[in-house]
Amino acid sequence: MRRWPKHVATFLQEAAVGADDLLDAARRRFDARFSRNRPQHIAAYRGFADSGGIDLQGRILANPPLGGPTEEDDWWDNLWNTYRRFESDEVPHVGVRATFRGARAETASDAEGYYRLRFPTAATPSDALWENAKVDLTDGTLTTLQPVLQIGPAAAFGVISDIDDTVLE
Repeated sequence: MRRWPKHVATFLQEAAVGADDLLDAARRRFDARFSRNRPQHIAAYRGFADSGGIDLQGRILANPPLGGPTEEDDWWDNLWNTYRRFESDEVPHVGVRATFRGARAETASDAEGYYRLRFPTAATPSDALWENAKVDLTDGTLTTLQPVLQIGPAAAFGVISDIDDTVLE
């Protein structure tokens, strides 16, 4: 099978990314003009805290996530809802504020709606393995608690495992 020459493949890839960026910008202008695609959900991922500070990540979405299928759903509803669970409308450039153990930081979501925060905390960690950080939009419209795993000072390394139903019986 013949491959595209590298310069052609690079050009096509950059053109596709540029077209996607232009379409996203046009959609954002349309949404702003007609008051659509407003933030309605903060998808707060698990965060981590150690003696150096806290790491938080998440995503600002225009729609809250759907629940699972119901017994009343027919096959078409299940198919459509499965697609909608994977397709998300991100909200870019939204101010996000996080508070943890009295420390506070702000950032803005990126072009895909993701936010990332790392900031120091001066307060002494509690004995609990998990604590919650408070994350909200800077305009005060949405607030959520974000779970934070506290990593003790004696921890030398961590193990991340992705064993799930595909491996376990």
